[in-house]
Amino acid sequence: MKPSIDWRECEEIAARNGRSDLLNSLFASKTREPYGQISQYTVPPLVDSGPQRTLRGIVGTIKKYDYYTCDEISLLQEGLDKAGYAQAGRGAIFDDVDLVKLTDELRPEVLLMQERMYWKTHRHYDCPADAWFTGVLEVGRKPDLFRAVVYRDVCHCLYDNHLYHVEFNPHAYVVYYHPWIVRKLCPWILTEQMVRTHHSINPDDVPEFDPDRQGGTIITGAKGLPAYHLRTPLIDNVRFGRWGNDVTYVQHPGYDFEGSNAARYMKMLSGYRVAICTTSMFGFAVKKIIEATAAGCIVITDLPAFDSLGPIDDNLVRIPVNADHNYVRRLCVDTANHWDAKRQHGFACHAIQHFNHIDVAQRLAADLAEKREELL
Repeated sequence: MKPSIDWRECEEIAARNGRSDLLNSLFASKTREPYGQISQYTVPPLVDSGPQRTLRGIVGTIKKYDYYTCDEISLLQEGLDKAGYAQAGRGAIFDDVDLVKLTDELRPEVLLMQERMYWKTHRHYDCPADAWFTGVLEVGRKPDLFRAVVYRDVCHCLYDNHLYHVEFNPHAYVVYYHPWIVRKLCPWILTEQMVRTHHSINPDDVPEFDPDRQGGTIITGAKGLPAYHLRTPLIDNVRFGRWGNDVTYVQHPGYDFEGSNAARYMKMLSGYRVAICTTSMFGFAVKKIIEATAAGCIVITDLPAFDSLGPIDDNLVRIPVNADHNYVRRLCVDTANHWDAKRQHGFACHAIQHFNHIDVAQRLAADLAEKREELL
């Protein structure tokens, strides 16, 4: 989706709920890497190559992520496959990592690459050197090739990803989070380069809706400061018994390559009426918001008010990132007591219909094609 941003409104909302203070403290505590003169960045030109392209697109694939705890990478790759993209990379249908050779032979309209941290520098996965893509700098200078990068974890490996930006020279960035947040963290990415998408779910992983669920509120995930500014103290209130039995805590399972945890996670959520889904200090529209809605939960979240999640946005009970903890506890109890099965089943259906991985990928492919046409 094309971002339509009221930047002043975003700044005012972020300042009002304490998020600007959090981000400013983060930047003040770290030496920002030198990104050069941001004002000099422009969208690279694209020329019409004449002869018709033979493929809608190529997606640089990382096959090992088919077995990762978080299934978002594999869902995107599967969805784009259905949308007419060919998978290329070590172990893919086009088993090659030479981007120059792949683009010369397959002649795609779009070359879409996963962010480099996943196929070269990811802290959770030591990618074999023979799976690293080559020819990045060369394809980054092809005047008639539309290049796009999936940029999901915009808070990680900033300096390396900026170098990737310089080398690959993308026309577009596929971003999962609000452009205001992306620009705060990655000032080299221009607003007009952003193509917004969202996390997706596989409908096969969604459990049957339980109208008789008895669980109250659940909070899940990793903890630690400063990243999880709100979630960490909320979890500690549960762990140390300060909130009695009002909220249940389940810790993050960790990251491994033993298969997706999505179906088990949503099955667990389906036994609860309310899920606390915080968005980290950065305000990310995290996947668990969509998963919890699909599982039938009302979602309490600190997702910024300027970031709407379309047909499921009314399922969100928003709180500020600096919310009073006792207020959150009372809100959990009250929200669980007002849970309505018919209403929540409706939101669950909306989540499955709008955020299933096939339709999300189809919309993304269409948006990338439109962005390419705008530059020609």
